[in-house]
Amino acid sequence: MNDLAWHYKYLVLESGGVHSPALPDIVKELNRMPMSAIEEVFPIKAFVARLSTA
Repeated sequence: MNDLAWHYKYLVLESGGVHSPALPDIVKELNRMPMSAIEEVFPIKAFVARLSTA
């Protein structure tokens, strides 16, 4: 999760801060980045799978 936090911090600061209109695109981009913490699965796919089993 530290890696994800680093990516968020970097991309948000590069886009102009937390009030940047690019924030939704940053969230979408990072949700489509594979993560080793969840077995190299894309976070958005893990989230959808979790919702379907709830």
